[in-house]
Amino acid sequence: MAYDLELSHVSKVFDNGTVAVDDFNLQVDKGEFIALLGPSGCGKTTTLRMIGGFEDLTKGTIAIRGRVVNDLSPEQRPTSMIFQSYALFPHMNVRENIEYGLRVKKVPSKERHARADDIMEKLDLTGIADGAFEGLSGGQRQRVALARGLVVEPDILLLDEPLGALDADLRKRIQTELRYLQKQLGITFVFVTHAQSEALAMADRVVVMNNGRVEQIAEPEILYTRPRTAFVARFIGRNSIIEGTLDSRDGAVATVDTEFGKLRGHLLDDGVVQGASVDLVIPSEIMELYPEASYQDEAILKQYSGNCLLGSVRAETVVGSLVVYEVEICDTMTVELESHVDKYGRSYPAGTPVCVSWMPADGHIVAT
Repeated sequence: MAYDLELSHVSKVFDNGTVAVDDFNLQVDKGEFIALLGPSGCGKTTTLRMIGGFEDLTKGTIAIRGRVVNDLSPEQRPTSMIFQSYALFPHMNVRENIEYGLRVKKVPSKERHARADDIMEKLDLTGIADGAFEGLSGGQRQRVALARGLVVEPDILLLDEPLGALDADLRKRIQTELRYLQKQLGITFVFVTHAQSEALAMADRVVVMNNGRVEQIAEPEILYTRPRTAFVARFIGRNSIIEGTLDSRDGAVATVDTEFGKLRGHLLDDGVVQGASVDLVIPSEIMELYPEASYQDEAILKQYSGNCLLGSVRAETVVGSLVVYEVEICDTMTVELESHVDKYGRSYPAGTPVCVSWMPADGHIVAT
């Protein structure tokens, strides 16, 4: 059975020689929610525009449900694209904006009205069907843009940072609504964002891009807990990263020689050889704090396989039910540890000498 969307060795080189996308490969099942995530200029929007037919490919193929669409114009493709600006027409009311794509496709008026009514009901827009563009709130404009994209019944809906113009509270609410609607309709979504929290909260899988290339494609939990590259480890989540060289390994657990001594973590890549440069990645929420004296406690040292760093609390920041400790290690680096406020009972104020520990299986080692 064909994928809903398949990109094979897709590349885009602009006329000035800039490589925007390099050898991009992706297979998307029907009904998946895919997020393209990365810093500005990484190629995610260019990739989206190539899928939609707004940008030509330099190399490779794009297929939708088994049909190669490289040479098809945007209106010939079974896709619909929602831009960050929403691209609504200010001289049209809500219904007219929603029906615009159907009118272009010359759908008979009776069917056009029925399909618009149906999507407006799903998106709670029926009460403002005759409303003027100027009177719409940001959230309403976002839903009108969604309705216009969905009413043409695309196989794939393409979204280019459609929540970027919304305030934080509305953005979170629309995220929930959008995710629910996508699952209800069963339409494949490809969503571009630079906000990792948005991608991790909404997508079935996330494609992390950097400098035009794919760094990793994975489910949000895997991406967060098991980054495959040094870039992903630095880009996703709040990780502390310790540089070193691979010393030895025992199954999946490996020892890294660092400036703080030999430390242990989970090695993801079997191809990393002894002596190779690596990063030991420690997520903030898997670290534990102990009093400084614990560094001499054999039971604790054994429990964490020697993963103990001596340091001093530099700052303690409480945000709601969470507390973040910044711990300075040997005057050379700072690690961040995140926990529930009740766990430590506010017993580690700034200036407290501490020991930072983590289980080897919870840290991970990536090649640099």
